[in-house]
Amino acid sequence: METFEKLVLSFLVALLVPWVTALALNLYFQNPLIMLAIGLGLSAWFLIAGLQRNGEKEESVGAIFGTMTEWIIPSGISWWFPKPIGAALRKVSTEKKTLDRSASSGKPFTLVKTRDGGTVDVGVVKTWRIVDTRKAAEFALGEIGKPGDLEKQVESLLDRGVRLFALSFDSDEGVDKTENSALSHQKAAFSNYLCGSKESLIDLNGKDIGTSNDIAEKATALGIEIVGVDVVDVIEPAPVREARNKAAAEKGEAEAEERDVRSIRNRILELMWDTSDPEKIREAKARGEEPLMTEPEARRTVRTARKDLVDIHVGGDAGDFAKGAVITERMKGSSK
Repeated sequence: METFEKLVLSFLVALLVPWVTALALNLYFQNPLIMLAIGLGLSAWFLIAGLQRNGEKEESVGAIFGTMTEWIIPSGISWWFPKPIGAALRKVSTEKKTLDRSASSGKPFTLVKTRDGGTVDVGVVKTWRIVDTRKAAEFALGEIGKPGDLEKQVESLLDRGVRLFALSFDSDEGVDKTENSALSHQKAAFSNYLCGSKESLIDLNGKDIGTSNDIAEKATALGIEIVGVDVVDVIEPAPVREARNKAAAEKGEAEAEERDVRSIRNRILELMWDTSDPEKIREAKARGEEPLMTEPEARRTVRTARKDLVDIHVGGDAGDFAKGAVITERMKGSSK
């Protein structure tokens, strides 16, 4: 029986039952006034018993004879057939809900595999709301899936999207990789994809994963609307992160050492020629000028000022760093 037919039948029953009951009782009492009072009383009860109250931004689904209908009982005070004819099934909230699977929540998506065989942890914050009350009620009542598992279905949909997208990019830039190959550089596109965007997006495999995105359709099937998704974390596994940090620290130390050596070398040249400018030193030599002090004297002067240095050699052409090998030895318990 169709929903409309059930509603018509229910309405007729609602009209007839109180008065049929009153007529039957009148056969016993033989008093029209009693019949009228009973009929009006039952009708009043029927009207009052059917009053329904939903909270703000809360809806429920009307049922007739135990079967869910397409009728949605809105927020506020409304009326629906009372038991045993009807009932208001499962109230659901239409307010926005937030699913926080970020690193700060302690519940990111872990061991997400990437195109290059690596793994990352992905933190996502998703905002969604129910737009189809009937479908939400079906999930809540167990007519689809297990009772009350709508939020789990939403989380599963997000998990699936995260893992599908991650397989299209690499876990890090690595050697011989472009900057945009890393998943961490795709946060904006990642967020749009998880929102259900069908905007064209070519992955590292040459596949357009944007136009084939089915997240929006699956969300509609769940009766929800995805309001927004923010990919906030793409975190490398600890071993990869530690190796990267170690390499960065070593590079920083090497650069600092090089700056220190250049500074010392320039000081030696300044003591010898009153300048560290290679061009001016070459001009001075061309004019036949003699240095203010010899290189060994300059080295000893600098070494005296810098107790941590054992020896410094300018070497080669003092005005040409490319030809002059700079050797710095750190003190090892004794000085020359």
